Amino acid sequence: INMPAAIMWARGFDDRPAALTFDSPAGLQWQIATQLHGDRSPDDARRPVPDRYEFTAPNLQYLIDSPVEFGLLTIETFMVGPRTFRFAAHQTGTRMQLQTFVKDVAKIVQQEEAVFGEFPSYEPGFYTFLADYLPYATTDGMEHRNSTVMSSPGSIANARVELLGTVAHE
Repeated sequence: INMPAAIMWARGFDDRPAALTFDSPAGLQWQIATQLHGDRSPDDARRPVPDRYEFTAPNLQYLIDSPVEFGLLTIETFMVGPRTFRFAAHQTGTRMQLQTFVKDVAKIVQQEEAVFGEFPSYEPGFYTFLADYLPYATTDGMEHRNSTVMSSPGSIANARVELLGTVAHE
């Protein structure tokens, strides 16, 4: 969900907090990944998927800058030092392919820490990569405050180097 295209707001309320609730379609075990506050922590990944997700944003600017993936996701987590990173994907490959790919993502993140010396404190407690690697997607990448969105028609199996290049850029 691209927030600027999906929400409405009233003038003069830019500095007020916002609350959002997402309800999973009946009978579907949808998951959600976002940088909005209130998202399940990475440690909650083994718990049952809830039917309802509630989130907040401190103001309009944070809300507008908070993309959301909501659907049949696969979410992998990894640590680099004390920081937690999540990789949430819609993709056509296997879970094992995604896990191997995420190990390479972790290596990129480790090298970026070596270059920059540290990571910021991520307000929700973790950084989230949102990836849509689907045949009908267009190629794109966009950085956000505590997350990034990447899309490509390529798969992990046939476009690995290009997808990792986008990860490194974002």
